[in-house]
Formats: sequence, structure tokens, C-alpha cells
Amino acid sequence: NVFQFEYLPLSDDCSRPHRYLIDVYTGANKHSGTESAIYFTLVGTESRAACRRLDDGIRQNFTDGAINHFVMTCDRHLGDIKYMWIWHDGSGYAEKCDWFLNRIIITDTLYNAKYFFIHNGFVDEDSETTPVVMKLATKDDIAYSHGLVRNNLSRKMTDDHLWMSLMSRKTDTNFSRLQRLGVCFSILFMTMIANAMWYGVAEGGPSASAKIHIGPISFSLNALFTSVL
Repeated sequence: NVFQFEYLPLSDDCSRPHRYLIDVYTGANKHSGTESAIYFTLVGTESRAACRRLDDGIRQNFTDGAINHFVMTCDRHLGDIKYMWIWHDGSGYAEKCDWFLNRIIITDTLYNAKYFFIHNGFVDEDSETTPVVMKLATKDDIAYSHGLVRNNLSRKMTDDHLWMSLMSRKTDTNFSRLQRLGVCFSILFMTMIANAMWYGVAEGGPSASAKIHIGPISFSLNALFTSVL
């Protein structure tokens, strides 16, 4: 999808003077995504944004492990954003109703200020009547948030690990599976070539008979030199 990594305007957005970038992180586990319509509002020190629908009308957003990017504009500057209210309408079938929200990052493009809102939990169907209220995260909240290590490790293993990400990658990136497969085969073939270059080298020469014994392990100086190469 050509729009997958772009910041797209909200479907109900108009070109207003004050621009905010929104990054939404959905949980990577199975059934973390949702097909429900999601709504939110922001509360700042100077103003409060109207209720907006979190959707661009083009992409399929909020799938398992997805990171979605949006642009919101407002008539008035919100000031320092302190709270975010978020909820969904409970539409979609049962397994795609509740939504596991990791965090949302709001960027004020006027001052290049970032605001972190961490949830690490489900936004369930009851949120339509009782919205989830997220308070602006402090530095300690970001550093010691519940499940931070687990979530980062999960993303590292499913997206950054070259071999595992071939099948388990959930976060859409511009490093495709075909490109990852090409890199994996390049590493594999180069390793085979390097082994073939030094095959049998450690067996000849006067150093081959001089063995070094460390417990049950024994090797020659030639073998050690070849291993380093």
C-alpha cells in the first residue's frame, strides 16, 4: 500500500491552521486489532479539540501490530496537551471489537513538541459510554511503563530479527519480506563460501599436530587461526 507509511489527514478533517501529527500503536498479539470506528478528543491548556474520528478513509487501520499515522488540524492552538479521551462504537464482529492500544504520540508541528499517552490495555466496547481517559505521560511513565520490556522485545523479535521476521513480522514496514529473504540468502551463501575457502586448511602444516586441550575440547593452532578468519 503506497499510503501505508504516510501521514494522512483524518476523514473529517479540513485545512485548518494548527497541525498535529498522530502516531497510533496497536498491540502485536492476536486479536489486538479492531474494525470498530474509533473516536477521540484532545484537551489542552488553551483549548479543547472537537470530537474527531480516528480514520483516514483510505487505509485499513488498527490491525494487529500496526503503527498508523494521521494528521489532524484545528482552528485554535491547543496549548500543552494534558488529556486524551478515546473510545469506539463497538462495531465489527466479536473478535475485532475490543482494541488493544499500546500508546499514542501527538506531535505539535508548530513547536515540534511531542506528547506521549500510554495505555497498554484494551479499549473495550463499554468505552462508548465511558471513554478511556489517558493522561499525559511523564518521563517516569515512559521509562517504567507496565509491559515496556515485553512489548519492545516482542517488536524486536517480530520485526527487527532478520530470520524470524520472515514469517512473524506483524508491523508493516517498507522492508518487505522478499527483501528480507534476499538478505537472509545472501548471508547464508556468503557463510558457505567463507567456509569453503578455508575448508581443510587447518589439517595441514606443522601446527596441525600441536593440540591445545581445554577440558574435553581439543583444537590445533591452525584450527584456531582459521576460525578467527
